[in-house]
This record gives sequence, structure tokens and C-alpha cells, in this order.
Amino acid sequence: MNDRGLSVLESYDLKVLRTYRGRGAIICETNQGLKILREFSGSVQKANIQNDLLIHMKEHEGIQVDCYVKNVEGGILSYDRDRGVYTLKDWFDGKECDVKSPEEIGKAVINLAKLHKVMNLSYGESTIGKAVPIRDEYKKHTKELKKVKQYIRNKSQKSNFEIYFLKCFEIFYEQAIQIQKLMDAWDDKSYLEKIENNGQLGHGDYNYHNIIMEKKGIATINFEKFSLDSGVKDLYQFMRKILEKNNWNQDRSMVMLDMYQKERELGKEEMKSLWLRLAYPEKFWKLSNYYYNSRKSWIPEKSSEKLRNLVEQEEAKRNLVEKLSSHI
Repeated sequence: MNDRGLSVLESYDLKVLRTYRGRGAIICETNQGLKILREFSGSVQKANIQNDLLIHMKEHEGIQVDCYVKNVEGGILSYDRDRGVYTLKDWFDGKECDVKSPEEIGKAVINLAKLHKVMNLSYGESTIGKAVPIRDEYKKHTKELKKVKQYIRNKSQKSNFEIYFLKCFEIFYEQAIQIQKLMDAWDDKSYLEKIENNGQLGHGDYNYHNIIMEKKGIATINFEKFSLDSGVKDLYQFMRKILEKNNWNQDRSMVMLDMYQKERELGKEEMKSLWLRLAYPEKFWKLSNYYYNSRKSWIPEKSSEKLRNLVEQEEAKRNLVEKLSSHI
């Protein structure tokens, strides 16, 4: 952010005591607590819906979220002297969720279930698109995998990453095809209609970076990717991240699932959606997608390391997926 953007703070009825950089933005210590100033890009309509959602969760449910601070004109978007667009939001003094701490993981899962119980469009605006069928979401991934393989095969000189990618490609691609067939065969019309009729919402990016552990509790930030969803995608994304860092530990996965369901029970169709997501080789797709969209003349060793770890964890993941199949 350009320091000239600080001029936008003049649009707010608060006193700024100190500012410093953090998380690609500017943290502001004010007489009204910590705030964060960010450049804005995206849909103004969706930002206003998000604002209504955050206020509802904070004022009616007592959930800690990063609400927008309204400027002196009553709006959530403000402009600096160069007409750059910014938002100011509440911020929290804490640390990210520790992915190796069972206690913090448990708190994060319970927090997610509580969010899902109250995140809906029963107030304010009610149209932000439609719920996306899981088959459509992953069909694109499967096609992209094949595209990346063809690209690498046609290269005359291949890096160590590319050689290893081709070596293990068929294992993960076959999984993708098998799970895609199950997704295509699933009649999820009533499931999607229920989500849309109830206005159910998901956070869209619920990971340890967006979960802040404070002394007084837990706060959730960065709801910009919220969408119509039962919440299963959030639970899946959080579980996958934790399990990847814990070698797909079965006990850890069942504890997370049980803790979530003590707060909010998953329906049969939600369990099926969760299982399909976990069974699909999404991490392999993410690595291939990152590779294909990056500068291929230099492939970081970290990418090769992540691919090797993925292969090493494959058996543990398959065992977990097989165990979870009894729940659908």
C-alpha cells in the first residue's frame, strides 16, 4: 500500500495514535482500538452484504469478526487524495491458530460450527448468485490436470519436479476421474435448493491465517470470499490443511469432525459432500496449478518437496478416506 493512502484516515471519526505495516495492509492503533486499512477491489454490492452479515454476527450473536468501520459519511468505502478506494476494519491483537496445537484446532473447529449456525441471508440482501454444484467445481480441476500433463510431456528438457510429476501423475489422475464419476452421479438438486432457500453461507477461506487467537477468545477475519454454501467447504478446507500437516492422522480427523458436530450436526448429504472433497486429490491439483501458472524456467525446490510429501502421505490419506466412507 502506498503511504499516500494514509490520507484516507481523515475520512473517519477517530484518532490515529500509531500506524505500522502488516498483512499487506496498514495496522492502525486508534482511540477506538486496533483497525486495519486496506485497498479495496471487488464488488461494492457484495461488500455491503458482507457488512450486514458481519454486523449481524457481532451484535446479535456476540461473535468476534472484522466489521467494517463506517466513515463520517456513513459508508464503508473511502477514497484517498488520488481516488484510491480503501476500507477500514476492526482488527485483533492475537496470533494465528497453531496447526500443531490440538487445543487451538479444537477451538477453531467449534468456532467454525458456530459461524455456520448463524451465517445466512435471512436479513438484508438475499441474492449473491447460486450454490455451485461440487461436480462443476472439480470438473475444471480434472481437465486442468490433463492439460498440465500434456504440457510437461511435450517439453524436450524436464526439471526434477516435472520428471517426478509425470512419474506419479497417473496415481492422482485416476483418483480424480473416479471421484469425478461419483460427483457426476450424485443427484444433489435438493441439497443445493436447500442451501439457496435457507440462504446458507460459508466463509470461503477458513484457514489458520484467518483465525486469530486472542487472550479473550477467538476472532475470525477476511470474509471477502463468502458464498452460498452449507459450510462443508469451509470444514473441508480447514480439515485438509490440518491433516496435511499431521500426516492425515485418523484420530485427529475424527476429533475435529466430532467437535464440529457437537455444535452443529452435519446432514447425510453434507457428509457425502465432505467425503467427496476429501477423497479428491486437490493438493495434487493445487501443486500442478501453481506450477502451470508460475515462471516455469525456475521451479522452487519447495514445490518438489511438497510433491514428495504428498506422495509419502498418500497411503495415510487413503486409509482415512476409507474410514470416513462408513459415515456416508
